[in-house]
Amino acid sequence: MSSSPYHAAGKLMTEILLSKKSLKTLAFKKSRLVCTKATYAQVCNTIQYKSKIDKILNHDSGRLRKSIEMDKARHPGLMYILLFELLFGKYLGIRGGGQLKRKIVKFEKDLREVRDSIIGKDEMPIPVFPRYIRVNKLKAS
Repeated sequence: MSSSPYHAAGKLMTEILLSKKSLKTLAFKKSRLVCTKATYAQVCNTIQYKSKIDKILNHDSGRLRKSIEMDKARHPGLMYILLFELLFGKYLGIRGGGQLKRKIVKFEKDLREVRDSIIGKDEMPIPVFPRYIRVNKLKAS
């Protein structure tokens, strides 16, 4: 098992991409895939942004897809996880190291420029709601 924080999520994402099964089916099936809450959350977020990542990679006739050799990757799920972390993740960077990270970070500036041009600054932000609300029933009635 790799020490990378993305390895388990990459395996799960690759299974989803190749088998065309749902995340819940693969995550909760008794199998060799180990799925923690963090792994599940990471894959959920990556699936949520997969269409935007594909738009970024296919921009300008797929120049970035060819540059990072997305189609030749042995683990396409891990590539999606790393791209999500770099472009949309909490830290906007990839923790850990390895060959895939070096390959992606080489084109980090281009990826971020394309992301900003495609998504733009005018996209509606996701509203943040409070975790709970207290309602005073005595004053409400």
